Amino acid sequence: MPKTSPLARSSLLLLLIGTACPSIQMQELQDTHLRKLSVSVLVEHLPQKAQQIRIWVPAPISVPGMALQSPLAVSCKGARFQEKSGADGNRYLFVEAPAGDAAISIAYEVTMACSTVPPPLEDGSTSGLWESTETRVEGDQELLTRIRKQALFVTAQQPGWLGKARALAAWLIRDFREGRRQGLALSFEKMRGDPVDMNRLYVTACGTLGIPATIEAGFALPKGKGSQTLDEVLIWSRIRIPGMDWIPVDLRDAQLRRDGWKSRFGGLAEPRIRLSSGVDAPLEPPMQDGVPRLFLRPHAECDGKVWNGMEIQMVLQRVPGDEH
Repeated sequence: MPKTSPLARSSLLLLLIGTACPSIQMQELQDTHLRKLSVSVLVEHLPQKAQQIRIWVPAPISVPGMALQSPLAVSCKGARFQEKSGADGNRYLFVEAPAGDAAISIAYEVTMACSTVPPPLEDGSTSGLWESTETRVEGDQELLTRIRKQALFVTAQQPGWLGKARALAAWLIRDFREGRRQGLALSFEKMRGDPVDMNRLYVTACGTLGIPATIEAGFALPKGKGSQTLDEVLIWSRIRIPGMDWIPVDLRDAQLRRDGWKSRFGGLAEPRIRLSSGVDAPLEPPMQDGVPRLFLRPHAECDGKVWNGMEIQMVLQRVPGDEH
C-alpha cells in the first residue's frame, strides 16, 4: 500500500455523489442537505505481546435519493483494509494488521445527501428511496406465540396491512415506557425498555403477522454551522407493506410529538445519517465477542478480545454551496 502521512496531516480525496439519480426521486424529497462525513481512527498503544489488531469501521449505507459510490476515499497507514458490504446492507471497512510498534491510522471521507422522507401518499405510493433487508423472526417460540397473540388482538379491527402496522405502532406509542435495556422477553412483559427494545418489539410483532421489518440506526443531522461531531443516536424501524416500498417508522419521535403522528407515519421529518441495519449485523469476518450491537462506531479487537484503546472522530461538515 502506498505510504500516507500521519492521520493528523492526512489529506483525503473527496468522494462526490453520483448525479445520475432519477429526477422523480429528487422531486419527492422535502428537504435535502449535502454533508461531508469524515471518520478517523488512531491506534497508538497496544498491550505488550499483542499479536494482531482487527478493526471494523462503519460507513453510511445509503441515503434517500442518492447512492453512495465505491470505493470510499480512504487513507490507511500501517495496515491493510477491505471495503465490504454485509448481508443487511451495512457498509464498512475491515482493517487487519500485526500489532507492531508503529501507530495504525484509518480515515475516510464521503459526501452524501441527507434528506427528509415524506409519508406514503393516500394511494399508497411512496418515493421508492429506501431499501432494507428483513430481520428474521426467530427465538423462543413460546415468546413469539405470545407476541403474535397480542399483535392479532391489537390489529383485529384493521383490515389492511398498513392499518395493522399503524395499530401496532399506536399500541407501543401509548403503552411502552422508557427505561434501561431489558431484552425482548422482559420488555414485552413489562412494556418498558430502551429504544432498541421498543423497536425490536415492534419489528417482532410485525414479523409474526407477516410484515417484513427491521431495525435501523444512525445519527441526527447536527444543527448549526461549522464542523460538528456526531453524537445524537437515532433508532427507528422500517417495514414493507405489500405493494409498497420500505417505509420508516420512528416510534420515539411519535412518542415525543404525538399530535399528528398518524399523518407522519412512514416518513421522516428530520434528515439523518443511516449507519446500521439490524441490531446484530452479520459482518464478515464476524466480531469475536459475540455481543449484539448497533454498528454505529468503530470496533476493535486485539487478539480476539475487545480493545477500547482507540481515538475516534466522526465529524460532519457542510458542503460549500449548501444553504441549509
